[in-house]
Amino acid sequence: LSQLPNCRGFISSTITRNYLSSTAASCTPTPTPSPTPSPPPTPPLIYTSSCSMIPPSSSWPPLQSLRADLRDAGLYRWPPHVNLLYPFVPPQKFPQVSHLLSSKLKSFKPFRVQFNTFETFGTDKRGVLWLKPTYPDTPTETLTTL
Repeated sequence: LSQLPNCRGFISSTITRNYLSSTAASCTPTPTPSPTPSPPPTPPLIYTSSCSMIPPSSSWPPLQSLRADLRDAGLYRWPPHVNLLYPFVPPQKFPQVSHLLSSKLKSFKPFRVQFNTFETFGTDKRGVLWLKPTYPDTPTETLTTL
């Protein structure tokens, strides 16, 4: 009985509608927990947009030269970039999501990023060459909490 809240005595019946009914016990209704509010709906994600970090244009020439040498199919489609969120939301949702991201990032301190190592992912026929980021002054855990 100590496991049953708000009840004393011998329980000999069933639980219905969050009330314990009993013939030989005095019970009070078991309160129903209030529902947890659900988060706002997430806009659908699409594979033709991303939230990206774009390096300063002064650093583009060597990157674009390397991309040209490697025959990067996206050379003229998009600038050098680091995808932070991909897939992302459709363009018509950018203002809404921009406001949300801005409010979340207001208290986040700027951090330094270095790109010193090339890596690849993909298949033999279509691969992606990327620069692996390192964060010399910021613990990675801090960044993943965003």
